[in-house]
Amino acid sequence: MEYLHTLTQGKTTLSEGMLYSAGEIRKIGRVDHGDAFLDSHEIERDKGITMFSKQAVMRFRDTEFTLLDLPVTLTFLPKWSVL
Repeated sequence: MEYLHTLTQGKTTLSEGMLYSAGEIRKIGRVDHGDAFLDSHEIERDKGITMFSKQAVMRFRDTEFTLLDLPVTLTFLPKWSVL
């Protein structure tokens, strides 16, 4: 498990690209254009930042991944451990 946690580091943009590459979405949305798949709430589109946690499932080859797009404030929580 790995995560990015800095504001404007491109977390949502990277997530959009991964979902697109996996065939889960038809076009890559952009935060600054207000059409990002994961930033679907009106407030997020107006402010251009992730305000609410989202999850998306994507498949790559024979593996299924759950992608979490979190607001920057939540990413300062201690690292999660994978059991």
